[in-house]
Amino acid sequence: MSLRNNRLPMIMVMGMTGSGKSYFINKVAGKQMVKEGASLSSCTQYCTISCVSVAGMGALVVDTPGFDDTVRSDADILNEIARLLIGQITLGFELKGMIYLHKITDNRYTQAAGNTFEIFKRICGTIAMENVMLVTSHWDHVDEQTGTSRERELQEKFWASMIEQGSQIRRYYGDIESARGIAAEVLLKKPVMLQLQDEMIHGNKILDKTAAGSYIDHNLIRKKTDIEIELKNLEEIYLQHGEGDELDWKTRTTELWDTERQRENLRSDIVGEAESETRTRRSTWLAGMGRIIIGSLTLAVNLVLLFAGLPTMDESMSV
Repeated sequence: MSLRNNRLPMIMVMGMTGSGKSYFINKVAGKQMVKEGASLSSCTQYCTISCVSVAGMGALVVDTPGFDDTVRSDADILNEIARLLIGQITLGFELKGMIYLHKITDNRYTQAAGNTFEIFKRICGTIAMENVMLVTSHWDHVDEQTGTSRERELQEKFWASMIEQGSQIRRYYGDIESARGIAAEVLLKKPVMLQLQDEMIHGNKILDKTAAGSYIDHNLIRKKTDIEIELKNLEEIYLQHGEGDELDWKTRTTELWDTERQRENLRSDIVGEAESETRTRRSTWLAGMGRIIIGSLTLAVNLVLLFAGLPTMDESMSV
């Protein structure tokens, strides 16, 4: 089977934790493909790919953790998304577009929402704006007048620049019909290369030099500076009074170490590392293919996941 001749279309779904990404994908599929969360904590811990059929076409839909994830950092999540996007383009699958979900029930645009959306914009870049669908969700939890007012504010204030560059707005009503309608619209678009992919492949940039990576790295530098100031203040208190908050010191020191770890993760050569990991893991995975009969879509999903260094479908099911 020639992977490059399959040209399987792919859609990536992004948005804040709780925006309904997993629920949306399950409605597109018409059955539960990914685990949904009912609490404030993130349910999607890493990128997962679901095989779906939309308007008679086989497609791959990627579920992603939110950049406001309760467990993982923005740097770690961007690293994972970057690996998957490199796998998608190198293995020859067509990315048709990006769906960004936002809860219409949110009565204010928070700093977390702004941060998540800024990273999303930088991943896409101006070259991909026409392949972006900005989707509001949770319409069944708000009255029409309130929802319309919030939708207008998003259009005129927070999403205006993307809309001007060709991005479209849609409403997701929580049903199969609207979910599949949105997905079908995206699948009809021409394939696109995102700015993040272009920067890494054609620009030979490591992750922290890309638009999305540099944004996160800048936030980490500010956080590192703030922690260092706090540690210095704690040290001065100890020197002056011979005592201090040991627990606070340990907490801040751990935060400083983790900030450095995240910055190191952004210094990754995603293209080189992904290719190396693929060579290592593919042979092991394919060795078991003689014992497993799977469809071509499942094979496609697993190869992309392998390239990204993520658990394959059969590995996930065995956990």
